[in-house]
Amino acid sequence: MKAMILNVREGPPRRRPLGAVLFSLTLLLASCASDRYGSRELPKTGMDAFPTKALVEGITRISDTRAYCIPTCLRMIADSAGVREPIEYVNWVTGFSYGGLRKGSFSSFMPVSDAMMGLSFGAPYLGLERELYWSDDREHIVRGIKSEIAKGSPVMLMYDYNAIAGEDFFFPHAAVVVGYSESEFIYLEPGFSDAYEPDSKAFSAAAIDAFLDGVLTLQRMFTGTAGYSFMVFRPRERLTDYAAVWERDGKELRGMSVPFIDLTMGAKACRALAGEIEATEIPAWGWEKLLPVWFEFGRYSRADNAAFVLGILGSDEGAEAARLLLSSSESYARIMLALADSANRAVLIPPLLRNIADDEEDLGKEFLSLAKTKRGIILRPESRADDLARGK
Repeated sequence: MKAMILNVREGPPRRRPLGAVLFSLTLLLASCASDRYGSRELPKTGMDAFPTKALVEGITRISDTRAYCIPTCLRMIADSAGVREPIEYVNWVTGFSYGGLRKGSFSSFMPVSDAMMGLSFGAPYLGLERELYWSDDREHIVRGIKSEIAKGSPVMLMYDYNAIAGEDFFFPHAAVVVGYSESEFIYLEPGFSDAYEPDSKAFSAAAIDAFLDGVLTLQRMFTGTAGYSFMVFRPRERLTDYAAVWERDGKELRGMSVPFIDLTMGAKACRALAGEIEATEIPAWGWEKLLPVWFEFGRYSRADNAAFVLGILGSDEGAEAARLLLSSSESYARIMLALADSANRAVLIPPLLRNIADDEEDLGKEFLSLAKTKRGIILRPESRADDLARGK
């Protein structure tokens, strides 16, 4: 994760910074459709009184050195509610690592899908229902967060991490807030280390004002609007009909294009990036600091996905999907090697990106076919690669 926290201000000013590895797609389209994510205004009345300090007990702390902070936050909340699944399962039901995006230029390319939409879609497969609240009143949003925590509900925040870390570049991130005092939020950090600790006491704390500055920065960066938001997850009956997951992930992988805003998603994002590399000169900071992070994410996330899909489908039925994912992972690995050849990388990398696009488009078709027959899944031991390999 630390490799992603880089200052890219050496390049042209106001470029999209490298920290967008975790969040760019999350709120990208919000300015085009303000209620796209089912947000609701935080009620002005009816909020319960709350004490000056509170802490939600019994929360599992999970952290991951891979760039999975958003699904890891959801995983923490689900695990604490008694639904224990590996990160690969959470990535799958939210679609987080099954898709892609490019909007305008290479600086927005990411091999991830719409994370905020994915949280809403995937939470029911963990026995949870996401509620997203917003307000443009800073004191009111603090009251809302404290009220939820005082009632025993952890709160998920998306924010600029460097508002609390003190660095001078933008780093979108997420955290699970589990407590508060008069001036601080107490939270569980989902990144920077590998950990699985039920009923954890390994809390972090940061000034409420700094946290909210980070929330506000993220809101402005990706929606162009002022305001604050937070999420809570309520218990509900767990969904077990997985046909919709195969279908949604399949569509995210195949992708779409919106020409009038130069937006491509899924496989089309890889093709668009390949064309851009061939047609224009990518600046040195893009080659050295931005694109390597995304390409490395593509390498390990597709390998993780292959192990999971093979685990839930078995070696016969899952063979083709796993082959396509591993082929995509291998192409990303070859891109990482090609990056070192500065004289030829603009020639070597586009065909590899098109190979990835072909593989992920075919994978999307495979998933759409599975949606017609695979309503249930069996979580075999080998599908829990994260827990087994990482000691969780």
